[in-house]
Amino acid sequence: MRRILLFALVLALCAAVQPAQAAQGPVGNWNIKVKVGHVGEGIRTVILRIKKMEDGKYDIKMSKMSGKLDDIDELEVRGENELFMVMGSYEYTLQFEGDTVKGTVVNPAGKQTVTGSRQESVRILGDAVDPLRRSWRGTIERRDGKLMMVSRRGFDTFFTNVEEFEADLIKSEGQVVVVTGWWIKTKIKIQKLELYEQQ
Repeated sequence: MRRILLFALVLALCAAVQPAQAAQGPVGNWNIKVKVGHVGEGIRTVILRIKKMEDGKYDIKMSKMSGKLDDIDELEVRGENELFMVMGSYEYTLQFEGDTVKGTVVNPAGKQTVTGSRQESVRILGDAVDPLRRSWRGTIERRDGKLMMVSRRGFDTFFTNVEEFEADLIKSEGQVVVVTGWWIKTKIKIQKLELYEQQ
């Protein structure tokens, strides 16, 4: 009997918590995963902080690449739980449901689907790039005295750790190489550098 009562109490508590979360709607701190990078890709966790003012309007701040939270540029409320926001060259259309958020982001590079979740901790976390390890092919060149790589698509790509691989980069200048490493914001951190061998 005690087990049944305890189980009923747990169910009642869960039922009470869910409407409270739903009633919050978009209000809260959110972590949204956004792909970044024009040559390689990384996943940036964007922080969205939404407060509701006494007049019923939203006060919304979003994290920039620098990590600083700043006011968004534009806001359009499209429903009880849907917001359209502009931050710089990024346009977000987001739907909030319970502790999850989903939607789309449009920027000059194209359109992508994004997802996120409500942040439980009081301290604002995020805005870090989780690096993805992969390989790129391109030609090593020198621009304004800096060793860099021109990708197959013609993108200028710079490195975060040129000093570690300077001898190999100089030796490979003018040649096609395969660089393995991590995409960190706008540059590649080299792990391995090899001459490209055509099959």
